[in-house]
Amino acid sequence: MLIRGGERPSPGEVLTVPDLAGPLPRLRLLAVTLPCVAVVALTVLRHTVVADRWPAHGHLLLDGFLTIATAVFAVAMAATVEQRHRQVVQRSLDLAAIETVAAAARRAHTPDDVAHSCLRAVLDATGAASARLDALDRLDPESDTTTWQFDDHPAATGAPGRTLPLTCADDPLGTLTIVGEDAVAHPLTDAAHAGIATTVASALHRARHLAHLHHECHDAALAERDRIAREMHDSLAQALDAAHLRIHAISAHPDLATSPDVADELDDVASLCEEAYADVREAILGLRTSAAPTHTLTQALEGYLAAWSRRAGVPARLDVETDSADALPPHDQNHVLRVVQEALTNVRKHAGAGCVEVRIGHGRSRTHVTIVDDGCGFDPADPTEDRYGLATMTERAHLLDGTLAVDSAPGHGTRITLDLPTPPPAPHPYVPTPERTTDASMSTSTMSTSTMSTTTPRATTIPGTRHAHARATS
Repeated sequence: MLIRGGERPSPGEVLTVPDLAGPLPRLRLLAVTLPCVAVVALTVLRHTVVADRWPAHGHLLLDGFLTIATAVFAVAMAATVEQRHRQVVQRSLDLAAIETVAAAARRAHTPDDVAHSCLRAVLDATGAASARLDALDRLDPESDTTTWQFDDHPAATGAPGRTLPLTCADDPLGTLTIVGEDAVAHPLTDAAHAGIATTVASALHRARHLAHLHHECHDAALAERDRIAREMHDSLAQALDAAHLRIHAISAHPDLATSPDVADELDDVASLCEEAYADVREAILGLRTSAAPTHTLTQALEGYLAAWSRRAGVPARLDVETDSADALPPHDQNHVLRVVQEALTNVRKHAGAGCVEVRIGHGRSRTHVTIVDDGCGFDPADPTEDRYGLATMTERAHLLDGTLAVDSAPGHGTRITLDLPTPPPAPHPYVPTPERTTDASMSTSTMSTSTMSTTTPRATTIPGTRHAHARATS
């Protein structure tokens, strides 16, 4: 690849620099030395041998010889310069092709994005009709895709192809197959193809390493959340539950019958313990609920709403009109899940709602997650209200490149809408077929993918029962 000032090549990337330091000094030396040597030699001959042996016509022979030698020297120099020029132009074309692929690889991060960006860049750099990347193993722990293909001209995909091995740091990653190259518009050497393959391999190696690190960090975070949840359950939750039961037992003591003030105070303390216990149980539920590769965001929301409804005693409904939120990366799905959890916590603690509805909708390349309740509502502009929960939800919305809108008024319930960009549809693995058919209606650039099934809206209702003191056993 071509390295600009201030940049460093990634491990395993090819650094190709035109080798012009050697030929140019030699060419300059010959261009100066040979004419001088020839002039000196002819001058010596003119005044010695020619003047003694051919005084009449010797100078004509020397002039003719000088003319012929000058012409031969000029032709040789022109041929040498032209050859070097062709080499420089060819090397510039090779470096430009490698740089095109390297620039596309630098803009991508996940293995899937790197594969698509590099294949698109390979088609642009080589003018090929088709490019396919076959990985030996999964590059992303969260994806089963091992083959990607782009076809710029599907009718020409049967042309002879070139298969390049992808290896980085002695680690074989797979192969890159380029079919139907345009050798006239994009004349590339074998060294350029090797540089392209090495650049693609280095980008895939880096992306695979980052994907595994991200997966390990995600698993570590989930394990830590489970550990904290267990610690809270075994210590704080148990202590609050025991304190609540002991306070109720003390309140029932006959000696307190003659002390109504003390009994009322104990009831208030018991209510505080019960509320704190409910908060701890909800925090434990939130810690143990997360979007993971084994289930989608919709499935995580269904399970959380069912558990929340049982604990809060408030019927909760999940209305899913699109599966676009399930296409978000797991980290982003967790942000969406935490926003819903915080909103439902506020409903349980402050709203006094009779029912709650969570909706996932889609419109104009945006995904909308809406939490609606029929509770008491509040004034969002009131500066005296505690806004820590709303601030946290707003921060998560900004991390998703989205926005959070709060629509509420006293006595009219609350509507919280999380608006975020819809991710592009996940590509399906390329499946090679024995024969290819050409469709005139195909676009200029199509990617081979499987047909995606149509998602129909679905609604899941989680019934809840209202009761004074919700308790849940582990």
